[in-house]
Amino acid sequence: MVTSLPRIFRVTDPVVEAVMFHGLPGIDPKPALTADWGPSLEWIVSQRLAGAALDLVATHEVQLPDDALNYLRAARRHERAFTMRADLSATRLSSIMNEAGLPFVVVKGAAIAQLDPVVGARPYVDVDIVVAPERFPAALSAARAGGFESYTDRPARDYYDRLCYEGVNLVDEQNLSIDIHHHVPPWWAGRTLTYEYLARDARVGAIAGTDAPLASATSNLFIAALHLVSDHNLPGHKLLSWRDVMLTASLVDPAEVASAADQLGLAWWLHWIVTQMPRTEALDSLITQLDRTASTSPPRVGAQRVKALCAAGERGQNLAFAARLPVSNAAAYIAGQVLPSRTSRAARLDGNPSLLAWWKFAAGSFVRPKTTYEGK
Repeated sequence: MVTSLPRIFRVTDPVVEAVMFHGLPGIDPKPALTADWGPSLEWIVSQRLAGAALDLVATHEVQLPDDALNYLRAARRHERAFTMRADLSATRLSSIMNEAGLPFVVVKGAAIAQLDPVVGARPYVDVDIVVAPERFPAALSAARAGGFESYTDRPARDYYDRLCYEGVNLVDEQNLSIDIHHHVPPWWAGRTLTYEYLARDARVGAIAGTDAPLASATSNLFIAALHLVSDHNLPGHKLLSWRDVMLTASLVDPAEVASAADQLGLAWWLHWIVTQMPRTEALDSLITQLDRTASTSPPRVGAQRVKALCAAGERGQNLAFAARLPVSNAAAYIAGQVLPSRTSRAARLDGNPSLLAWWKFAAGSFVRPKTTYEGK
């Protein structure tokens, strides 16, 4: 019996759909050309799609009120500013890693933006790199020696960064942001996308004039498909990740991707993601090749994990983080939440290390305030 998986692509707004996939092969913009954009603008801006929206408006001569255009232009300025800052982060981090002799691969936004046919349609706010797990402590030390520090509270236990999180988020005094990953999230599903695999077909590209190894379109296709579920533990909410999947799928050889997906154990996951999306020739070819090359029926355990992860994301951060991890790592995570270190408790509770106070505080993180899909 084929196990069904939850549907996480829930975009029904024709304007938003046309904007999020604007400029990509096989996307019909006509539904958005005469529609009322008013109800869609907040969602478009909150999802950092202003650049794509304004390019669609210019390309198809869509008539929008001046206040709507000004709203989108202001949002696009913010998107550009954040992307420029992220490029500075990439330049600085690349220099730090190279000086320390630590190999890495740039993934996600900074790597994918260079593939996008629409300039400015793929903004990003930080730079993500993947390093080999055994080099992660050295990479973290090098980044901290270079002026980057964690912007989150002290983890519950010192082992969290290595065993309970796929990576660490860091910022410097200028608020430049970097993410150093030792595994691709969610860990249990992305464990085969190792640094060695990503580095094998990475290409050298320039970010703000600095050369760096960028993950290939195929690698980023797999990463984006996984990221759709793990990002902020809200499956399907990030529309730019759906664009990433659509874009990279249009650039790869379907047969090669299907073969790689089969070898990585990700054929069923990728099939689950792309079959939810608006159909294009590229996606149809990919789906056909996946069906021919690999088993696209989700394994029973995998399906259970996906459902648990999607359900946990709706309930609370602690449950969602645990659901992202291999079983032993999830147990270590829960243990740290139940009995965090005294230093961690004091850092999180304004100097109060009381275990009882911590338990009262932590109980709230098992319940997530209701968040709409639109991010409003």
